[in-house]
Amino acid sequence: MIVTRFDRRRSSAPALMLLLAAALGSVLAVSLAVYSAVWASAPLVIAIIAIGIAARLHVRTDHKLIALREVLDASPSGILCVDTQGVIQYANPTACAIFCYTVDSLVGTSVEDLIPFDIRARHPQLRSSFLKERRSRRMGEGRDIRGVTRDGLEIPLEIGLTFLGEGDNALIIVGVIDIRALKEAQEIINRQNTNLARSVRELEQFAFAASHDLREPLRKVMNYIEILQEDYEAVVDDDGKAVLNSMGGAVQRMEGLLDSLLNYSRITTKAQPFEAVPLNSILADVLEDMSLAISDAQAKIEVGALPVVLGDRNQLRQLFQNLISNSLKYHREDVRSHVHIHARNDSAPNDDKSLCCIAVSDNGIGFDNRYNELIFDVFKRLHGRDKYQGTGMGLAICRKIVERHEGFIVANGQPQQGAVFSIWLKQLKAR
Repeated sequence: MIVTRFDRRRSSAPALMLLLAAALGSVLAVSLAVYSAVWASAPLVIAIIAIGIAARLHVRTDHKLIALREVLDASPSGILCVDTQGVIQYANPTACAIFCYTVDSLVGTSVEDLIPFDIRARHPQLRSSFLKERRSRRMGEGRDIRGVTRDGLEIPLEIGLTFLGEGDNALIIVGVIDIRALKEAQEIINRQNTNLARSVRELEQFAFAASHDLREPLRKVMNYIEILQEDYEAVVDDDGKAVLNSMGGAVQRMEGLLDSLLNYSRITTKAQPFEAVPLNSILADVLEDMSLAISDAQAKIEVGALPVVLGDRNQLRQLFQNLISNSLKYHREDVRSHVHIHARNDSAPNDDKSLCCIAVSDNGIGFDNRYNELIFDVFKRLHGRDKYQGTGMGLAICRKIVERHEGFIVANGQPQQGAVFSIWLKQLKAR
């Protein structure tokens, strides 16, 4: 029988220490399996210490008992020893703190005092069934477990059960972990995730509505500009014509921004199911669609052997079209554009072995690598609109497509030495 004070008589010390060492090892093994993410390796270390003490029981010295008591008292898991009648025979300080008892007030009381009122009456039957079953397990698998403090407060717990001994001398060893902080953190995360999901939906709805609803007034403005340019050409002087041209350019830029915003929102609202996508087939379609732009730029596009990936065909097509267009746009003067698209063996940022790397590199103007994250922001531009046309949404769309595919995109560049965009997508292995 385990008691709150260790008996210092040499005749009973080894047996008591063996019982406590085995109990500690068993309960901490259960606790580690139940809650290893919180306590990391600490319970395992304590269990190893206890087992090491038990292995040296042939040295019958009181300081071994003291050391074992210190191990039990220092355990980050609550430990209770309950007899077959449900009486608590031992409680370490952590268990006492969880239930708001002192050691003297907890030891000797019924374990039913720690059980919620709605199941307290049938708990003796559950305890009897466990003693007959004699299987170490996590208590309440698949449902929440709650305990009751001395003040009557119900608290969430993780509980592991094991047993020692036979017959009337059997003991139930209970490992107890207070998960109130974990539950509160989970609730906060769940609320934040819910709010974030709602915000994303609202943003997508706004982008979709704005891109449609704003078009009508823009069309009217453009119509009025055209009327003034055509019907009042003889009346409007050169300064007025310049103003009208500037207004028309502004309207066209706004329409371009709305188109980009609509495309950005459609990455999730108009997404298609994933399928096996041969990237070489995708690139062939992209190069066919861009043949005129490539010819006008006198660019050389080189495509290597690319893998088959899991993804949305239309979005992957848009991804590579945006990257190639980006390379053609930011070319160096008097230097023929050369874009190289090939597979590489680079590991993914998260070391996921299922992701393959595809690099899109060019010999264009590049960029300062300090901005390798900034260039993916919505409407972000590193150059003036007067020199390079665009809305600043191309790379933002690329990143959103890659993130929807649970992959990664990383940019690296050097001024006047080109840029490399590395993309990691989920590869389909040949069977």
